[in-house]
Amino acid sequence: MKKNALLLVAILLSFSAVAQDIVVNGSGQRYDCYISREDADAVYFDYFRDGIKIDTSIVRNDIINYQYGAVCEAPIPGWDSKVGFAAGFGIAGATYIGTEFEFMFLRRFGFQLGGGVLGAGAGINYHFSPTIRSSYFSIQYNVHGIGNDINWGYKKTTIGPAIVFRGRRWFTAQVGIGYILDKGPADNDYVSNIPVALTVGIGAYVPF
Repeated sequence: MKKNALLLVAILLSFSAVAQDIVVNGSGQRYDCYISREDADAVYFDYFRDGIKIDTSIVRNDIINYQYGAVCEAPIPGWDSKVGFAAGFGIAGATYIGTEFEFMFLRRFGFQLGGGVLGAGAGINYHFSPTIRSSYFSIQYNVHGIGNDINWGYKKTTIGPAIVFRGRRWFTAQVGIGYILDKGPADNDYVSNIPVALTVGIGAYVPF
């Protein structure tokens, strides 16, 4: 047991020694570094040169690629993608499970469209960073429910803002508020006088 534990520790230590962050600037120069943080304008990192620690940053317009925990020189999958796919609970205004596609038509702007079980939705997005992997602010139009059946029918149509979080790899979640434009017979009576509805979602996304 002790030998197995020591072996596991050794493997983890060797991986941590190899894994590091990388940043590649516009001229192709690569920095083996530690990325401390990033924002909409730049990526901040530190690296060692001749034994001296250097703290610096590069503006996003001058970055070709950057990667966390790199063990090779391969680029981040989908870092420059213009199309993304997401699926999960509450995605695209769906009541239960939904899917949606997003298309980035400008450097930070995207359009999304999708649907699912008892729901559909669309939105215009503004990404906080110029990549489809970044989080974004969205104005969304959602339809909750279909038809006009009293039990399973049309519930409500909403429009409003949402904040969508996207992790570095696959996780996505969102929360927002929608102004109720229209209601159907399946809407609950006890919330009939509330003019807005909470919109939430959680799932996974993949860039193409």
